[in-house]
Amino acid sequence: MAQCPIKGDGKQKREAEKWQEILSSNQLALLFQQLGPVNEDKLEKLKKSKIELNETTLGQQKETKLKKMVAALQHLTFWELDKMEKKLQAAREANNNEIKADKICFCQE
Repeated sequence: MAQCPIKGDGKQKREAEKWQEILSSNQLALLFQQLGPVNEDKLEKLKKSKIELNETTLGQQKETKLKKMVAALQHLTFWELDKMEKKLQAAREANNNEIKADKICFCQE
């Protein structure tokens, strides 16, 4: 059976010690340090650059899920695939209707 840590031990104690070191050094914590001109230049370059979805964590997670789906599809029966296809078709139609509704709204304005 796992034992519960004693209050004040472990991570909380280490965090409190780190915070005391920061306070005693009379320096601002990294969170509160201001950006310099070099950092501002980097930020401006990042703002101007185009970031592709596959370069982000979200994009990589999406790719992983798609690969898992493709692997799972290989093991489905004909009837399961047919059922899946009907669900996908219904989702596409719902998406198309939503897009058409948006275009109608824009035309009326």
